[in-house]
Amino acid sequence: MLRPMLHVPENLGTPHPRDAYNENDVSTKSDLIVTPLDRALHTPSDSPESAEDYQRRRLRLGIYGVGSGTCIALVVLLLVLNGFAAGAGSGAWVAILLGTSVAVLMGMIQCVLDASGRRLDREFGLISGDSDGAGLKGLIETGRWLISFVIGCAITAACVVFGGGVWPWLLIALAGAGVALRLLFRGRPVGVEVPIDQTWFNEVRAIFASKQLPSIGNVRVIDLGEKTLAGGRCGWRGGQLWISRAVAELQPSVAATLVARELAHITYRHATKSALISFLTLALSIGLAFGLLSQTEPSLASHAPSVVLFLSSIVTLCSFVSLFVLPAIGRSQVMAVDQWVARHLGAAAALAMLDALAARNLPNEALDPVKAYVFHPIPTMSARRASVEAIQLESQGEP
Repeated sequence: MLRPMLHVPENLGTPHPRDAYNENDVSTKSDLIVTPLDRALHTPSDSPESAEDYQRRRLRLGIYGVGSGTCIALVVLLLVLNGFAAGAGSGAWVAILLGTSVAVLMGMIQCVLDASGRRLDREFGLISGDSDGAGLKGLIETGRWLISFVIGCAITAACVVFGGGVWPWLLIALAGAGVALRLLFRGRPVGVEVPIDQTWFNEVRAIFASKQLPSIGNVRVIDLGEKTLAGGRCGWRGGQLWISRAVAELQPSVAATLVARELAHITYRHATKSALISFLTLALSIGLAFGLLSQTEPSLASHAPSVVLFLSSIVTLCSFVSLFVLPAIGRSQVMAVDQWVARHLGAAAALAMLDALAARNLPNEALDPVKAYVFHPIPTMSARRASVEAIQLESQGEP
């Protein structure tokens, strides 16, 4: 089954002492983007070629993940239809063990891909500080996901085994409860929380006040062990804002635009909408699996281990099919947030924000339409700049 994914804020990496460098030594554009962390790492300016290479290799890892998951799901489905599960027995624990085993297999593949992704980030200089610490952070994140994934699959199998004829409704109800819990309480990323520079934070607040934006409360600065720009919401109902170390080291004028992005996500209720879409996708896939089972042989539909494996295969395949739809929703959300920042903080500030993201996060500058549509929930930088420039022309009264 595919990793569950709600709204994941776009990558926006404890502030070093401000006397670690002289801001007057930096050029006009660089002083918005280059941080003490960059200087400590001696990180060169990222070129479009390096960004293209990085994104191409990240895409390759994603294709490996989807491809391997699809192959496993299809193999399991064929084995079920050929009576493999029937030969394994019919006990409840057999069903739960088989379902959990498939989850462990797919989870281990995901762990390998995650490790490859971290190695790629290190190669392109996106991981900062202690590489062993960054590796441990990644291992904790992957382990946390793997445990929750396997437990979720085991619970799913138990619902099928003990739920009788109402197991589809029971699973849909549990899916709804899980989505609601993720909305009500959002975990913070793995990393070390550090004190915020109050002078810097007061300047960010002053920018918000000057633009008549809602005031921001406390912000948690988290050292993710990366130099990428990142941020999001955490805590009860997403009531707390967190930002990565690199954001807290940017000039306040640029950092304010990245913080404002979270206000835009709240304004548009993107987290709620994404959660609802995730729930509907899961509910429809469960309903489809139940409908297909009702058309199969009664012996298969009444055999708990077969039902568990059949359900896991169909839900996994539906999750991968949804990749042709969900990225488009993600791109529309990102574009809407960029335009919101341009309207409330000015197009020039929004373009500076995009420059910072382009310099630090190695995004795609341009892509062919097929790759952009199928694989990328974040628009290319050229498309985002064009969207912001359209707002700029609109504000100037030009057609």
